[in-house]
Amino acid sequence: MWCALSLALLLSPPQNHDHPGQVHVGNGEWVPQEKAAERGFIRYRDQWFPKSVEKDLKKWEKEDAKEGLDWKHKYNTKSKYYRIETNLPRYRTELEIKPFLDALFETYQRVFLEDFGLSGKAVKNKDIRIYDGFQAYSINEPEDGKPRPRTNPGFIINGSILVVFYEEVDPGEFYGTVFHEGAHQFFLSLLPGASPPIWLNEALATYFEGCSYSRATNTITPGFIEAERLTGAQSVLRNGKNLTAQELFLDVPRERFLGKEYCLAWSFVHYLIHRPGEESRARFARFVQLTNGSGAKPADELFLEATGEDLNALIPGWRDHVLALKMPPVIHWAQLSVTKAAPGEDLRPRDLVWSFDGVDVFSAKQFNDLWKNRATDRPLEVVVVRVEPRPGSDDPLRNFVRVTLQPGSSIVLRAQAELERKGGLSD
Repeated sequence: MWCALSLALLLSPPQNHDHPGQVHVGNGEWVPQEKAAERGFIRYRDQWFPKSVEKDLKKWEKEDAKEGLDWKHKYNTKSKYYRIETNLPRYRTELEIKPFLDALFETYQRVFLEDFGLSGKAVKNKDIRIYDGFQAYSINEPEDGKPRPRTNPGFIINGSILVVFYEEVDPGEFYGTVFHEGAHQFFLSLLPGASPPIWLNEALATYFEGCSYSRATNTITPGFIEAERLTGAQSVLRNGKNLTAQELFLDVPRERFLGKEYCLAWSFVHYLIHRPGEESRARFARFVQLTNGSGAKPADELFLEATGEDLNALIPGWRDHVLALKMPPVIHWAQLSVTKAAPGEDLRPRDLVWSFDGVDVFSAKQFNDLWKNRATDRPLEVVVVRVEPRPGSDDPLRNFVRVTLQPGSSIVLRAQAELERKGGLSD
């Protein structure tokens, strides 16, 4: 069986939240890896692909090697709905990014129509620029004359070109960013002359942050509740019972429209769409359509005109709706504590656990349970993401490290902290 082992050893397999350790072989069927090989699937860079793409993988690898994959050798390609400028490895662009972008477009198309009442034909051929890694993105897309910070992982140029980066060490950040920023891009292509209030503009984009993508099946699962946004909205609404919508987010200026306001604006839109009543979506759609070209007319006046309802009279129902929402599944980085490590056991405190003994790790408790019940009669592999200072840069290096622990090792590992992590991928 052909595969590029020299390259595969540099990478770590994509994590699989929903079917850990298994391979999708088509028609919704998942099998263990050894069964996938029996079914004719091939392993390339620690991922499994149908044998039918073997020739393409070889061809793409040769093209990547011809000039290299730094940004000065970026290339252009197209999917069904997107024009792509990137320096990602071609196999990733062809087999992961293109299917995702086309599924994304069709998801936007459906949801914008069904939930927002917006549709149009002049929305194809969207432009996206994808850097292979944050460092190239930061340097080549400066902000105010300085390297762009990680707090700004994606943006849109002139209302049309979406600019983002993709990193192997945490691809969920790419997907989470594109779900949000891509919605801005789609909205602007539907209503190019629109200037909606910031709360509505950001709420419509944040609405998509709870979606996830399956790289195995090339499908997007719509999920319009993101854990961090829900936590923020619930916290405010439990405590701010006497505040008006204007005070909470409607009249907050752009320079002060921050994380709390994103949470509240998203949750209000979620309520307007999903509240009881057959006309809920239609009323919200009339309101969104009326904001197009409305200038600086206050939102509460537009809402009354579109729906016949007093916006502030909806606050009690909004509060009850948001407080009743269930928290979606959350994933975290489990951060290591390391003691009694031998010289050859290169694991360090604060390493972020990617997998242990072939099992993908998404919480401190999960890792500690795996460690407690580990096998002691055979080698065990630990894969971590190590974050280290980068010379001459404020942004640290992030690299995979693989360590094999031999039977009889006296090393002691424990995950005693968790860090927030984007969850835009299901596998």
